[in-house]
Amino acid sequence: MDEATLHEIGKTFSKWFVRFGLDYDKFSAERWAIYRAHPSVTLDEYRCRLLHRFGQIVSGKLLVYLDLKYWINLRDVAFGHRIDHAYCRLFDLLINEASRGRIVCPLSYWIFAELLKQADARTRKATAELIDKLSTSVAFMSHGEIVRQEILHFIRKVSAHYKHTRKWPIRECIWTRTLSFLGDRIPVWPDTIPQSDQLLVQKSWEDFSFFMPLTELIQSNAINRSDVIPNWYDVAGINRRKQQVRKQHSSFKRMFLAELMHTVKENEEHWYETMAYLYFLESGKEETIDAEAVPHDERRLARNLISYAFKKNKISNELPSYHILAALYAAICWNNTKQLTENDVLDFYHAQLAIPYCVFLTDSPLKSLTCSRLLRFDKIYHTEIIANAEEARVRLTDRVRSNPPQSIAPIAQELFRGDTYGLSK
Repeated sequence: MDEATLHEIGKTFSKWFVRFGLDYDKFSAERWAIYRAHPSVTLDEYRCRLLHRFGQIVSGKLLVYLDLKYWINLRDVAFGHRIDHAYCRLFDLLINEASRGRIVCPLSYWIFAELLKQADARTRKATAELIDKLSTSVAFMSHGEIVRQEILHFIRKVSAHYKHTRKWPIRECIWTRTLSFLGDRIPVWPDTIPQSDQLLVQKSWEDFSFFMPLTELIQSNAINRSDVIPNWYDVAGINRRKQQVRKQHSSFKRMFLAELMHTVKENEEHWYETMAYLYFLESGKEETIDAEAVPHDERRLARNLISYAFKKNKISNELPSYHILAALYAAICWNNTKQLTENDVLDFYHAQLAIPYCVFLTDSPLKSLTCSRLLRFDKIYHTEIIANAEEARVRLTDRVRSNPPQSIAPIAQELFRGDTYGLSK
């Protein structure tokens, strides 16, 4: 690249860092000095410490999950469109508190997928800019990683074998940066630069990844919309079998357990990946367990154990990715009149992520369902599910005032303050 191109790249990087109150050149010099002072720390070790420290900081904020309705209405406020004044007041609150480091509205795969469905480039970019401001580069990890973390924490909680194992709260273990929520890409230059120099560059990339905005991702050629936007469930097929399924179960609990078995089966590979990880921690040996290769009876036994624990109320809120989705589908099947739509499927995935870990701002039908006598998610997960913009503003204002975060510095400043190698131990 010529000097002019490098200069433009440097200007872009500097702009990204200014968003977090940091100077790009000074930051780079300080971080490279730290890398060189710890040459024996591997990339995996560094990345684990960095992400865990990030999770510790994020979990101390007031986390607010916005569904698509809120993102669209708040984007319209940013555009200056005529809209309900309640959304204008909520917009001001969220923008102010996010900039002060008090509130985080995290990005998720499902928010991103719905963003890419917006055909108009102007509104898509404006929504991405708003997400950058309110998420402050915080995103949920991938679905599979969250399921594995929930399983890992559950096993360590219930098994006496892990009684003396150090346990980090799961709320510290499910967060990543905007650039990574679709998966990480680590730069590698085999046989072209020394391994020690390559490690320095890779650690620098890990740090740099916290600063790239979502706006840059959606405008780059790195994202293929057809690869990211999922193939939705056969909604028509689900509706066709609803009546038949309803007749097969005499109680909602039995219908839920049947849906639970289906959900656990769909996520079976995550269970065995967690078992392989626990084996690695104890033996130091890396082995892959192919779920399809496990005998059918053994796989069914594992599913039955989870189902039995739910049946006997031995599990309450420890496995939300299993519980919430299964219960929502069961509630739809239990309702003789409600027909499932594609938007319902998206709402269910938003709820699966939001309810266990955030205050959830959604619409009235989903609030009514999730807080219904059948589901009681607000009680089980000790959270708030809000379907009114003015109520959201009032409740969030009260929460910020009554329980201010320990630090109101921007997350990136707090994350890279001092020696990251030691802060998350």
